[in-house]
Amino acid sequence: MEYRVKKLIGCALALIFLTGMPRAWADSAVEHRKQGESLLTSGDLDGAIKEFRTAVQLEPKSSQNHFELGSALKRHGQLEDAISEYRASLRLEPKLAEAHANIGSILQFEGDYPEAIKEYKEAIRLQPDLAVAHANLGAALRIQ
Repeated sequence: MEYRVKKLIGCALALIFLTGMPRAWADSAVEHRKQGESLLTSGDLDGAIKEFRTAVQLEPKSSQNHFELGSALKRHGQLEDAISEYRASLRLEPKLAEAHANIGSILQFEGDYPEAIKEYKEAIRLQPDLAVAHANLGAALRIQ
């Protein structure tokens, strides 16, 4: 009997290891992200940031969680933290054009036009129909 229990526990741990995390944790992260999106829409930036941070803690390998946290931080004016979250998102999903465009807009706001332009160009390379990247690239090129 003891052998069977140990084997069952070992199989359960292997399943958790192979699938990445228990389903309940992932569902919980999704719920926190959805709550964060709702709070962001209603203008509660502090509440949204808290929910997105919880989602990131529960599911750190979710590009979307990092992206959403970056967006909330950007709106809150925490620009360096926002860039860090967008970059974390890009490490997980390198072809996320919107993250490059958002980093570009922060860099442009800070006056770093050469780096902003690089980010916009990368966003356009990844997603040629991303209108905001084209518009912001044009503005950055005119100002530079």
